[in-house]
Amino acid sequence: GFENSQDIKVTKTIKHDETGLELTLEMKHDEAFQRAFATVGEELNTRNPLTKNTLSRQAMEAKKDEMHKNVALMFVIGEYLLAKWNVQDTDGKPLATNGDNFLKLFEHLGQTEQGLVCVTMITNAFQELMEEYYDKIQNIKKK
Repeated sequence: GFENSQDIKVTKTIKHDETGLELTLEMKHDEAFQRAFATVGEELNTRNPLTKNTLSRQAMEAKKDEMHKNVALMFVIGEYLLAKWNVQDTDGKPLATNGDNFLKLFEHLGQTEQGLVCVTMITNAFQELMEEYYDKIQNIKKK
């Protein structure tokens, strides 16, 4: 039956030697993640036409709290899929795994070439995780 899909869990661990970053992404049945990812996915697939109105000062002011689409995706990964990591705060205490802290890491990494390589690794791992997870669900449905 399909109820078994709620038991499926897929994990991917990433180690980036240059930065020393290690993290584990874990995907399992999670309604909130599904909704958040669907919301970001819709945005990633939309190409809103640019007009004078969409670029006006008022429009830009109204949008100042909006996230760039890729940043939004990273927030969702950090908030829902980040199971563990070896990141510490300035006092050397382990940093909580959540969307905000994940974005801080990305802002920090995004400034260096090594960091961008690391970001690409995480993005690729996320895509592999999604594919593996949905493959397993499809296999259950077929049985």
